[in-house]
Amino acid sequence: MTDIKSVTVSKRKFMVFIIFFITLVIAIFGTWFYVKKYSKKYIKPSFESMSISGTVDIDNNKYGYSVMQFSEEYKVGLCGAPEANNIGVDLYFTNPEENNVLLKCLLLDESGNTIGESGVLNPGTYVKTINFNKIIEPGNYDLTVKVLGFEPETYYSKGIVHLKTHVQVN
Repeated sequence: MTDIKSVTVSKRKFMVFIIFFITLVIAIFGTWFYVKKYSKKYIKPSFESMSISGTVDIDNNKYGYSVMQFSEEYKVGLCGAPEANNIGVDLYFTNPEENNVLLKCLLLDESGNTIGESGVLNPGTYVKTINFNKIIEPGNYDLTVKVLGFEPETYYSKGIVHLKTHVQVN
C-alpha cells in the first residue's frame, strides 16, 4: 500500500509557511520603523555666538531684572518686563557664574510654538536679546520663556523652567 498524503496535511504545511512568512515580514518592517523613528543621534545644541561675559548692569526697577533660584541645580537671570521690537526681546538672559550647568532659552507663543531661541550659555555669561525666528508684527503678546538646563559634559537635562511674560512689540 502506498502512502497518500492527505490534502489537509499539505494545506497545514502551506498555512504554517504563510504565517511564518507574514510574521517575518512584520518583524522586519517593525525593526525598520523603530530604527528609522527612534534611533536618531542626539545633536548637541550650539553655543550662543552673541554671549557676553560678566554680569548684567541695567535698571532693575524699569526692566524687572532679577536672578532667580529655581532648584538646587541652577539660577537664572532675566528681565520680567523686557523691551521688545519686531526683531527680538531684550531679556538679558543670564547664566550666573555660580551655576554648574549650561542654559538655553526658548520663547514660546500662546500656542506653545517656538518663536525665538538663544544658543547655549556657559556660566558667567549672558545674552541681551533673544531674536525672533521671523519678524513679528507690532502689538501685545503673552510669551512663555522656557529655560533648559544641561549638564556640561553629557548634555543630560538638569531641569526645565517655564516663565510667563508680557511684551509690547513696537
